[in-house]
Amino acid sequence: MSKNSKSIAFWGAEAPPYGGMAVHIQRLSSHLQNKNWAITQYNFKKDRRNKYYIKNINNLLFWYLSLWFKKSPNIHYIITTRAKIRFLGSLLRLRGKKVIIRVGGQSMENELNNGRLPKYLNIISLKFCSAFIGVNRDICSLAKNYTTSEKIKHIPGFIPPQLEEKTAPKLIRDFFQKEKLKLVATGQLFDQSEPDIYGLYHFADTLKLLKHKSLNFKAVIVIYGNSKPNFEFNLNHIKKYIGELGIENDTLIYVNNGELWPIIKESNVFVRSSITDGDANAIREALFFNKQVIASDCVSRPNPCILYKSEDSKKLAEKIERIDLNRTFKNNEIGNHHKIEKLLLNLIRK
Repeated sequence: MSKNSKSIAFWGAEAPPYGGMAVHIQRLSSHLQNKNWAITQYNFKKDRRNKYYIKNINNLLFWYLSLWFKKSPNIHYIITTRAKIRFLGSLLRLRGKKVIIRVGGQSMENELNNGRLPKYLNIISLKFCSAFIGVNRDICSLAKNYTTSEKIKHIPGFIPPQLEEKTAPKLIRDFFQKEKLKLVATGQLFDQSEPDIYGLYHFADTLKLLKHKSLNFKAVIVIYGNSKPNFEFNLNHIKKYIGELGIENDTLIYVNNGELWPIIKESNVFVRSSITDGDANAIREALFFNKQVIASDCVSRPNPCILYKSEDSKKLAEKIERIDLNRTFKNNEIGNHHKIEKLLLNLIRK
């Protein structure tokens, strides 16, 4: 195998802004670069990056045509929620490229169920791609209905952070201080007409129940996705909601522009209150740092998560109220970068 054959392009760029997909790309890129892989990241956002391995895409049509008529990396790693992008990426098999499609949530299932054009674009992409990565078993089982089992790999997205000296923002450290019960939840905000996917309002309702039970706690709700439309309006809306619940002195809304793990390290309980999910990197990150994790049962969760009935604030409050902060467990979160690299190497050899 020649060194030049170890080249990979990510359809997407690393953080910032921070989010599950961007952090996955960032950490996997760093691992592969240390193993002498040539890395390219395609940045489709309006912000300009000046790192040598990031290509800022100005014109999507010209960029895509260049993949057909100019030299590009041997492997294309596609993380997207859109059927059209999966389809266009999978066509590069006709150009002799290896194409990996990775799905981390319900986007593909929703498109396959709607019976329209996106359904058939997904089916074609599943048949064309070189390999398919699903972050949970349900996603992999769904993909098996449309392509061969040999292509499908169940590989969660978590890759451990590089543990350089980072601390949580002073605002958060001061807020938690010496409180015994320190809770963290995280997610994006959505318009009131959209589902509250991360269950942040549901989490706020839970905190009100804990307040009524006279349980002492401090909770930090970490918000990301501040480039979305209506962000300021939605941010002010949840702050107002927390004020109406009477928990504003116990709850901090923090807009995060950095990595999550330093904040998780300051807490002792991480809550994943999402109403739909793939395989939450934040959960595995919390387990990696030996934090207690309470998560909704909307999908399968890794052990040793404590589960509660999804969207049931009363049940979540009961789980938090009964948490044993002295509980210990073995950390099994070693990351999946080696599994992904093994898949990449196998594709090159074919």
